[in-house]
Amino acid sequence: MPITPETAFKVPFLPEHYKAALKVVRTVYPTAVLAGGALRDLCWDFQVKDLDIFVDAADGPLEARLPDLHKVLGHHFSICGLDYIPGTASEAGASAVFVDHALGALPINVIEIQRPHGVNDFEAFVRRRMDFAACQISFDDNLVRMTGEAHADLRDGVMRLMRKETPEGVERSLRRAERFKQRMPGIRFDLGAEASL
Repeated sequence: MPITPETAFKVPFLPEHYKAALKVVRTVYPTAVLAGGALRDLCWDFQVKDLDIFVDAADGPLEARLPDLHKVLGHHFSICGLDYIPGTASEAGASAVFVDHALGALPINVIEIQRPHGVNDFEAFVRRRMDFAACQISFDDNLVRMTGEAHADLRDGVMRLMRKETPEGVERSLRRAERFKQRMPGIRFDLGAEASL
């Protein structure tokens, strides 16, 4: 699908099961947003491997809300704390992966985000915290939104590293870039002089 300002913000290009997955999670977390790699891959016509749905910890810790998610998403899931992954962004909390549900074959990752005090727009916060510009795209059950950097990089076929806050975070992003290169033929990677801080 070619990326233009006219198509980028229209919801109809999203598969119905993406919308359904977000609607179901929003019954538990009303401000949840679908963001990142699934939308990027859809724009570039690559195979989507999973859906990342980000939830606001202010609506309840993920571990405490698991019984509610269990009711709406199904019985088969795993949960992990993200604090053991080197370089994980400080705002990331727990994550639960639902692999057997009635909303399509894609695993659904529900990722808890600690929204800083004073940040009112959860979706914009999540979108801007993605490490690569092409991933700064989100859907809030109404509109698809992206940063200007995401629009340019999606249009131009570039994976540009944006977040370089910590050496651990940069290292994690570089490892992700190596994996992405293997499944994204024709995409140019701009890691900013190998992402030196």
